[in-house]
Amino acid sequence: MGKLSELIEEKFGCKTREEESPLGAAAIAVAAPFLLPHPDRLAWVFINLSVNPIYLGLSDAVTAGNGLLVVAAGGAVTMCYDEDFTLVGRQWWMIAPAGASLIYVLQIIGK
Repeated sequence: MGKLSELIEEKFGCKTREEESPLGAAAIAVAAPFLLPHPDRLAWVFINLSVNPIYLGLSDAVTAGNGLLVVAAGGAVTMCYDEDFTLVGRQWWMIAPAGASLIYVLQIIGK
C-alpha cells in the first residue's frame, strides 16, 4: 500500500475502492441518472469532457434552468461526505440540452 492509499484510508477511516464511469459515457438531452443511490459512497467527481454545458440535479426535473451548471471543456463538480453530508450518497441526475456530451465520473466507495 502506497502513501496515497494510506492517506485516503486515514481520511475516510476505512478501506476504499474506486468506480469509474464506462468509457464513452454521455449526458443526453433527456434527464438520466449518472449516480444511483449508494449508502457507502464517500465522495464523487463529475467532469464535463464535452463542448456543451451539462446540468446536474437531485431529480429527473433537472433542466438548464433548474440544476447545477457544469461548464464545458473540463468543468467539474465534486462532493465529499465531510462537506456535503448525505448528498454524496443520493441519486444524481444529468441533462445536456445540446445533446450527447461526454462525461467522466469517479466514485469513492467505502469497503
